[in-house]
Amino acid sequence: MDTESLFFIVSRDAFLVQLSLRIETTAPLISIFLSSFRSGSYICGAAMSGMGAQGGVSRCYHSFMDYLKCLDESKGVTTQQKNAECAEWLEDYNECLHHGKAHMRQFLMEREAKRQEQAKAESG
Repeated sequence: MDTESLFFIVSRDAFLVQLSLRIETTAPLISIFLSSFRSGSYICGAAMSGMGAQGGVSRCYHSFMDYLKCLDESKGVTTQQKNAECAEWLEDYNECLHHGKAHMRQFLMEREAKRQEQAKAESG
């Protein structure tokens, strides 16, 4: 058995376990999972199963579903056109995952506060 078929069996079993635990949340993902497997993007189909680490819905599940809905409803013909139309949804999903903009905003606020403290100390 090659590694691709082994990964599919493991992923499929894990997905079916999650499906049996939370059918109303993960049922729409069956087709997404299978199409992701066929297209070769295994992680995409398995990673956003909707199940959080502590049970319930994962933190960024809704952002991911909004992105997939945008791709599905996109008027673009090619993948590049669809990605261009849904770039904002993907950006929202990535922000939910990594908080890059929030971290940058926090860094800039701390730097400005430090600059103001130094200016106050020098003048006073």
